[in-house]
Amino acid sequence: MTRDIFLRITSGIVMTLTTLLCINAGGILLFVFWGSVLFLMCTEWFKVTRKKSTTFRIFGMLYIATPMLGWVSLFHHSQKGIAFLLCFLGAVCLCDIFAFIGGKIFKGVKFAPKISPNKTWSGVIVGCTVSGGCAYYFFSHFVFNHTNTTTIGLALCIPIATVLGDLVQSKVKRILGIKDMGTFIPGHGGACDRLDGFLLASWIFFLCEILFELNV
Repeated sequence: MTRDIFLRITSGIVMTLTTLLCINAGGILLFVFWGSVLFLMCTEWFKVTRKKSTTFRIFGMLYIATPMLGWVSLFHHSQKGIAFLLCFLGAVCLCDIFAFIGGKIFKGVKFAPKISPNKTWSGVIVGCTVSGGCAYYFFSHFVFNHTNTTTIGLALCIPIATVLGDLVQSKVKRILGIKDMGTFIPGHGGACDRLDGFLLASWIFFLCEILFELNV
């Protein structure tokens, strides 16, 4: 096992346990944790875009902050908010993990070589399949207690949005000429690198919640 992979696995375990602890605790600990993550992401963004225009920097900050604050509203107004977030995060993380594993095992045709050279169609298909199936199970058993159109929609949209969010982040990093958005998480880069898919998936979810008046 190389040092990079060891760091990636170790920091991933620590990050996962910390996140689960804070979300499960709820209350002030959850809000402090969530606020800290938001602050870290905005700090990373402003640091790597210091040479870009003010408009570009503000647009990026709004892209990061809006869905993060949307989750705060969901925590406050919905009794299912925390369960929903855990299922949502679980589906996003599984997409990332199994896309990586699938790509390493099956390799094959590149998905978007000019944007993200390491991503393959095999990895995307494996990641989306596992994530979609697990999202369907998570939401139908732990949030809604039955299958409905919202459950099916989440199972379809979360994996696709996660993959696209990763591509958006990769494109932005190419524009900025950097490899990672930060160095806070050993082996992963910054918080923005780790939550790229989560951000776009959250955007799509909250837009759908507004447009279709979803009852969460």
